[in-house]
Amino acid sequence: SRTSKRVWLKYIPPRVQFFVCLAWKGRLKTADFLLRIGVLNANASTLYIMCKSVDESINHVLLSCPVTWRVWSKILNWGGGVQGALPDTVEAILH
Repeated sequence: SRTSKRVWLKYIPPRVQFFVCLAWKGRLKTADFLLRIGVLNANASTLYIMCKSVDESINHVLLSCPVTWRVWSKILNWGGGVQGALPDTVEAILH
């Protein structure tokens, strides 16, 4: 698919490729993933440690958390003051 080709570009470092692939496939070890596969018990807190307001999921950690958004804003500003919005899912970014 077009998305998978964007993950495996030769100028992207292998560690980044692997991380993006895990995020795209929904396999990052976030609290919601660990709960879903039975590593965490049902009583464990799944709140994201950085904001403590929403369950830790791939999309929240990488895109929608207010702490993450501050980082993205700084990155966009380094690119010449670019302003914009990010899609709400990792897959949407790769598309």
